[in-house]
Amino acid sequence: MSVSNSVAVILCTKDKVGAIIGKGGTIVRALQNDSGASIVVGPNVAECNERMITIFAFENLEVRRSPAQTVVVLVFGRILDAGSGMNLGTRSLITFRLVVKNNQVGCLLGKGGSIISDIRKETGTNIRIFRGDQVPKCVCNHDEVVQIAGEFVNVQDALRNVTGRLRDNILAAKHIEAGSLAALRPLKDGSSSGATMAEYPFLN
Repeated sequence: MSVSNSVAVILCTKDKVGAIIGKGGTIVRALQNDSGASIVVGPNVAECNERMITIFAFENLEVRRSPAQTVVVLVFGRILDAGSGMNLGTRSLITFRLVVKNNQVGCLLGKGGSIISDIRKETGTNIRIFRGDQVPKCVCNHDEVVQIAGEFVNVQDALRNVTGRLRDNILAAKHIEAGSLAALRPLKDGSSSGATMAEYPFLN
């Protein structure tokens, strides 16, 4: 069984963080127990109305079900439930934001923006990517924010699509890296596999 770790980061407004933590941490512990993932709520940052929620999980590359993706969707529901009087059965517009490393955004954009355009059309959502001065102060400068806006069901579909693509992209990269490292290990007779460090610049 091939297992790797993955990380997902979402943004939550300060007034709704309590809906994820729960009294005495009851809700966050339940989410962790149900999913097998670990959830860390980031600190308050001055002049920032949002906090980062980081989800750590072990992923089985041979199984489509993702613990991290499951928690993201559950937290999405908790945040919306915390909304004052929001009726998810209506056509009310909602917004959800994810934090993504700048070297991972490409799997969402595609060549000439083809992938993100397809996701928008398939889900009926408005997806925007913010970077640099446009991201909140709680987010690192080299990270970017993916914002999904639309009706509840559509945002949920887009969220599953986006997090699924990110998971596949991250795990595929780690699988390639693991295979490259294995190729560099000495064989039982003391010889190497023939690969050189120059062939794997990410190791330099």
